[in-house]
Amino acid sequence: MKAILVSSCLAALIASPIGRTQTVSAPAPSARPGLPALYILGDSTAAESPQAPTVQGWAVPFADYFDAAKIRVVNAARGGRSSRTFITQGLLAAVVADLKPGDLVLLQFGHNDVFPLNDNRVARGTLHGIGDETEEIDNQLTGQHEVVHTYGWYMRKMISDIRATGATPIVLTLTIRDRWNQNGTIGCPIRISTSATRTVSVNLQSTACGPSKSRNRWMCP
Repeated sequence: MKAILVSSCLAALIASPIGRTQTVSAPAPSARPGLPALYILGDSTAAESPQAPTVQGWAVPFADYFDAAKIRVVNAARGGRSSRTFITQGLLAAVVADLKPGDLVLLQFGHNDVFPLNDNRVARGTLHGIGDETEEIDNQLTGQHEVVHTYGWYMRKMISDIRATGATPIVLTLTIRDRWNQNGTIGCPIRISTSATRTVSVNLQSTACGPSKSRNRWMCP
């Protein structure tokens, strides 16, 4: 029932495409502070890419389906970020500082969590699982000592920090890629992150949205 209610709230704010809704790549003060806001947090699969106009994340056209007179859409997704680096680089804190009760926040992470925990190129991976395991490293990329947590731990922190502001987090499973099975169904993305996302959502009683396993469509379970 909770998922249905959240979906209904979103549906009430969606209109047919009416031109580009206000979207920004990072939180910014609203020109109309009384409006509710919808934030998208994620990686390049959702982010706006000014350097590559022909390659854009899903959150860019997604904003066109909302009425700018009723809601402010903020695309805070950043390319290359994992659930870990979105937090350690201060991007989550910047969003949380701008949230107010009644806002909605879509969370989609996992594609970049499979990268190395520690190297001199990206150092953005997370520990597998949803537990409280940790690994201490001297980060070769940042030069800082760091305690790395599991994917589930970082997702729980995002959900908890967002809820503390009175906003509502909605967790998305990974973006489907253009990969198809021989039977015509859509190929599954990274299964570990998808399963962990759903488990974290259930444990924290948070809404999770993702592709239906039996149908090629998106749904909130």
